[in-house]
Amino acid sequence: MRPLPALVFGLLILAACSSDPAPSSAQRSETDLERLGRLIAVPPEARTGRWIMQPTLRGKGKQPEGADYVLFAALEPTPQSWERLLTRLGPATPGRIRVPTTVASALLPPATLAKARQVEHETELRGTSLRAFPFSRGVYRATKAIRIGDVLFVVARTL
Repeated sequence: MRPLPALVFGLLILAACSSDPAPSSAQRSETDLERLGRLIAVPPEARTGRWIMQPTLRGKGKQPEGADYVLFAALEPTPQSWERLLTRLGPATPGRIRVPTTVASALLPPATLAKARQVEHETELRGTSLRAFPFSRGVYRATKAIRIGDVLFVVARTL
């Protein structure tokens, strides 16, 4: 009689059924524009927005020297304020940006994502490119600003 293998098998099945599922690859976004305003210059026309900060390692090889951060923000100005924003942030030119798909999924509306192109683990977004520098503040340098539909998408990195 060999009850031990059956007992072990039963415990393995029980553990597999009761364990937490694998962590999701989805990103959790923030919505506090006041907090975001302490990191980058948020235009007063932005009525709502979502943002994510991701660490990126700097340095060479396996020994990183520290962490830098990339901030992705999707701001939604009021419909009446776009003309003012475009004037202040122009000249407007056609543009595109690639961001991690997990970031795009967390920040952008489904209708916008449906029009985007998927390239491996990135989402390519096309829209109207604007001057990014006005969003820079403190240690965050804005590197990209692009209007995608009714969303103003901003990317900023720590210096």
